[in-house]
Amino acid sequence: MRTFVSFVALAFSIATSAALPIDLPPQPGRVTTIAAGRSPASEQSWLTYHVDMPKGVSFREQHVHQEILAVLLKDNASQLPNVSPCELKVRFLDGFGDFAVGAGHPNPARRLACLRGAIGYLLRQPIGEFDFGATKKDSAYWTRMGYSAQTYVEPVALLAIYQKYSPLHQIHSVGKEDLSNASFEEFDAWLRRSREQKLISFAGERTLLDSLDLPVPDPMLLVPVPSLKSPRIPAGVLFFEKEKPEVPALIMLSIDANDPDPVDREIADRLGCTVNRPARPGIANPGHAISFVNCYKSNWFGDGWLSFGIGKSDGANYPDYCRQVRELTSDPLFAAAVRGSAEGSKGFYVVLPPKCETGE
Repeated sequence: MRTFVSFVALAFSIATSAALPIDLPPQPGRVTTIAAGRSPASEQSWLTYHVDMPKGVSFREQHVHQEILAVLLKDNASQLPNVSPCELKVRFLDGFGDFAVGAGHPNPARRLACLRGAIGYLLRQPIGEFDFGATKKDSAYWTRMGYSAQTYVEPVALLAIYQKYSPLHQIHSVGKEDLSNASFEEFDAWLRRSREQKLISFAGERTLLDSLDLPVPDPMLLVPVPSLKSPRIPAGVLFFEKEKPEVPALIMLSIDANDPDPVDREIADRLGCTVNRPARPGIANPGHAISFVNCYKSNWFGDGWLSFGIGKSDGANYPDYCRQVRELTSDPLFAAAVRGSAEGSKGFYVVLPPKCETGE
């Protein structure tokens, strides 16, 4: 669910040499789409799968359980005799309930056999309490988030932005402890219901699906899916509940997740959101209390965001930092980006550390 766009250090101007293009596909662990089929370069075959929601299950419960199932598939299915000859990989996709499983082996027939084993694990393999307890379930959290500190802060900011109990608030409320401490009994009941109701489905190239004896989805058949549409708090200044020292503040702008150019390309260049272009002058003077500005384009379960992580300079006091972050939002570049976005100022948020609220 998340596209890493750039990591840019700011020292009185925003450089773009370290950024990734604003329209690049996500990095490993944050993948929007997978070419379902064979990857000739790595001799891998990929199959996507989707986990639908049983009736009466909350978005939070569904997120916990389907993430754990993906980790169990990655860690345990690879040990099965019919799967172990392959390199088995699992990717967490941007769509809610969407994942991909890949089998790597020089022999195409062996890859198919390994994928059959992975499918059997998802649909039929008994998962006991011992395997459930021995698996590092919180690895789903690290795999989905990736490696950037800002990636871990964004969901916390979104918790402040989405209204409580909304689908996306429920999903973003799931942390690594919720995965580690998940109940086997609850997971087992969820998995049995999902299997009995045939809620796990597969997609890929027709030839691959035929070879695996899987049904080919009918593109004309509309399958209802639960809506993730979530109301938000009115735009403006919000505050984190706890300090986030790596990225103390975020500026968040709602964008169209499917638009390759959600803001004007020149503005994106100057804000440090694109690469493979000559560096251009950015914000002339962000303030001595600000050490960096990182630009990211994110897709969190279908909701797009352009986010700017604002670093705090060592030794800077919070009153100066808080004031300068607020002033940064008035810079003409930010104002132009907001005007050119799909929602304008209605989708513009500044999330500050709690010390900015208390005045410490």
